[in-house]
Amino acid sequence: MSLSYVTEEKRKKYLTPSRNEEMRKTIKISLKSSPRSILDIGASEGKTFSILLEELKKREISLMYVATELSDEMIEKLKNIQEEEEAIMEIVKCSAYSLPFRDNSFSVAFSLNVINWLPMDQTAHIKELKRVGKEWLISFYSKIKNYEGFEDELENTKREIESFCKKYGKFLLKSRDKIGELSLYYFKR
Repeated sequence: MSLSYVTEEKRKKYLTPSRNEEMRKTIKISLKSSPRSILDIGASEGKTFSILLEELKKREISLMYVATELSDEMIEKLKNIQEEEEAIMEIVKCSAYSLPFRDNSFSVAFSLNVINWLPMDQTAHIKELKRVGKEWLISFYSKIKNYEGFEDELENTKREIESFCKKYGKFLLKSRDKIGELSLYYFKR
């Protein structure tokens, strides 16, 4: 399943206060270790990058930021942010299952709620995240209550991923919104 068929209306519905809290917490944790590089897998329209940019300006620091996305529509939105902000970001069109980067090539890699929308083997995505990042963060909806058309797919994902995250990761955040219950976990080598 690709996010490219999710309508703009559904995207707006999906960007809830819980998602903003999740993105801000991810940026805060990501910057804690003074990273040289950040990989944002499934960057969507660039909301997380906008939050990161605010923090970088406040702290007067710079780093390499790479956004991956599969949707051409979202890549265009990322390019618009890049142009408007005069920001340095690399945008790479690729699958979350096969990232075109060397092992350990990023200080921090994150996948914010991407895993819920992957149509097959979510563990392959986690392995890729672990392979390219020295630290990594994963968020996902562990309980879905109101996202029409996706309930079955999300139900299949949540048990396996939640079990993995609880076993190997550090729990950071759980919040509830109109879509469901969102969880954020942190991992480090």
